[in-house]
Amino acid sequence: MKLKRLKLRGFMGIKKGLGLDEIDVDLSTLSGLVSITGANGKGKTSFLESLFPYRQLASRGGALKNHVSLRDSFKELVFDHNGHEYRTLVKIDAGSDKSEGFIWQDGESLVGGKAREYDKKIVELFGSPELFFSSVFCAQNAAKLSDMTPGEIKGLFAEFLQLDKLAAYEQTAKQAGNTVLTLAEAKSREIDRIANCADIDAVEQGAAEYERKAAEAEAEIEQNEQLLAAAQRDLDEAKKAKAKNAVIEEKIEALRRDIERERKAATERTAAEEQALQDMRDDAQRLINLIETNTALAARAPELAEAEGKKAAAQEEIKFQEEKISDAEEALGDARTQKNRVTDAISEARSALSAATNSPELATLKSQIAARKQAAAVLEKRSTICNDPACPLIAAAVEAAEGLPELEEKAIALEVELARKQETANAEIEAARAEQGLAVERITEAEDDIKKARRLISEMRARIDEAEATLRQRGAIEAAAARCAELQEQLEQVKAAGVKKREALDARKLIDAQAIKTLEDLLYDTRAGIDTAAAEGVLCSQRRIETLQTAQSFARKQAVDLQAKLATARARLDAARQAAESVAALKAELADMKTEAAEWKYLQDACGKNGLQALEIDGTAPAITEYANSILGATYGTAFRVRIQTQDPETGKECFDIIVIADDGSEILLENLSGGQRVWILKALRLAMTLLSKEKSCADFRSAYADEEDGALDPEKARAFVDMYRQFMRSGGFESFFYISHRPECVAMADHTIEFNENGITIN
Repeated sequence: MKLKRLKLRGFMGIKKGLGLDEIDVDLSTLSGLVSITGANGKGKTSFLESLFPYRQLASRGGALKNHVSLRDSFKELVFDHNGHEYRTLVKIDAGSDKSEGFIWQDGESLVGGKAREYDKKIVELFGSPELFFSSVFCAQNAAKLSDMTPGEIKGLFAEFLQLDKLAAYEQTAKQAGNTVLTLAEAKSREIDRIANCADIDAVEQGAAEYERKAAEAEAEIEQNEQLLAAAQRDLDEAKKAKAKNAVIEEKIEALRRDIERERKAATERTAAEEQALQDMRDDAQRLINLIETNTALAARAPELAEAEGKKAAAQEEIKFQEEKISDAEEALGDARTQKNRVTDAISEARSALSAATNSPELATLKSQIAARKQAAAVLEKRSTICNDPACPLIAAAVEAAEGLPELEEKAIALEVELARKQETANAEIEAARAEQGLAVERITEAEDDIKKARRLISEMRARIDEAEATLRQRGAIEAAAARCAELQEQLEQVKAAGVKKREALDARKLIDAQAIKTLEDLLYDTRAGIDTAAAEGVLCSQRRIETLQTAQSFARKQAVDLQAKLATARARLDAARQAAESVAALKAELADMKTEAAEWKYLQDACGKNGLQALEIDGTAPAITEYANSILGATYGTAFRVRIQTQDPETGKECFDIIVIADDGSEILLENLSGGQRVWILKALRLAMTLLSKEKSCADFRSAYADEEDGALDPEKARAFVDMYRQFMRSGGFESFFYISHRPECVAMADHTIEFNENGITIN
């Protein structure tokens, strides 16, 4: 998810902190590490916990209506996800329980207001809130992995491993197997009803077998009596030898106490010296970390000159592009003037064309010609009408015929003149259109030049801001080199003292070992006088007697049982002959059903929580530790590595123990570390879980969040803590990481800063 815009209205945290009912923040230009800073109570947490589309605040309980104050409160978030642009809108009525949710994908509505449909769609896009707030988003009061039960952690793992399909297979196999078992039980009851035993040969063989076993039981009873007498004699001899060993055992116990006292004293002396030596190692590691930090800072000295050069070049480029904008704006004005002039000329030419095409004079002439032709037509009919020249009708016709040629000639001349004017007007229109096209091209070219220049100016200003950010660190960079030499001298002194301490410790261990060796040799010589076979002989004889007595009792009981079974077998023989045929067929059917039920049970177990699901979940612990150790190694060096133990080696029960491995190979439970060490190790595990979640679930997480987790760390560890954020982004392909911090050294490491102050929200 790549954030682009956040708009909030009516949120009490923002109102109390900034005095604003509504904020609208553009996030589209933010990437990399983004610190959120400002005094306590300014609304930073409310802002951070609104940068995701879930209808809740991560660190505060209850519905959103408990955290807003207006009847028309809302949260609007715009972001890119999986190649689409989404806009989510949650409306909250502070005076009631009413809440609405809307989602648009690339401008098309996906959810039209129902809160339940909104929540379901958000879970489809980003997974459950529990997974999101256990990985991508770390709130102020977020549960630590070390505080979660194995079952809760398994639930999170199952979600991002997408084990729901295996669970569905398991349920289907269970239902099918139960159906087959129900049918098999009915078939078994039918077999029992027909006959207890349908195999005649087996019943006859059973009776013969009972007779043979009864004879064997009697023989075994006699043999056991003889063996019991011999075992009692052996026991008496062994007890005598054991009594002699008692005196020697007292001497051995005294020597053991002496050895234990000497070992305890040696262990206490060694532990004290080892602790002192470990303190020296801790001092050395701290100095090494400081040297590395200052060396890295001093190595950035060339960046200062480079930043100054970039700033100057960017300023010159801005000046050049501003001149280009001025020239382009002037050319744009000229082109627009030309376009307007040509447009007026086209309008005038079209008016002339219209006048030439629709001439009133030509229409009048044509009307007069038609009238005279109609009047002259009377001359052709005068023989039938009248031949007298003085007749008014004939006189009018003669006059019309005489004036007709002049009017026709005048009309032809006017038509020629109008055709010439139409041709001229059309030519003027075509020429004006061509000139108008050139003007439009000049306008487009000028506008493109202005846009390109303004875009370059924006890029140069961003480059100037980046250079100035580097130049502001000049003092720290120049002081780092001198600090390195001082720290190196301190490191050499600590190393020399550590070597002396180690030599003294090794010498002391040698003396203690020699003293213990002398006592152990004496113990060995004393123990040689013990007859070890005596004690073992007593135990063996006693066990032998107990075994023989048990066997004797069992043999006598078996003899009685065999006689009773023999009588029963003979009585069942007759009934077995009648049921033999039907029982054989039913047993074959029952065997097939049991085989099918066993196959369904195998599939159920394979797909169950202790089968493939367990294998998938158990495989996540090594993956998480691999990611975590990669992040820790890149930021804190070899000081610590971690591993996760999911099964108690002594009891075999499920567990979730986080074990920390120091650089000397020693192991310690996370809960036994200091508070500061636990902070960054737990954070590395949380970040590792986020990386694995993104890998397994294929979710397009591109932003991560953390709320003030660096409070328990010293300044150097705090800076390394923020470096861990950057390493996490590189490993997981994240584009941005939003974090709240009050520490200046952590805020200074951010690529962008969102500051909450008296003037509202400022983005740098």
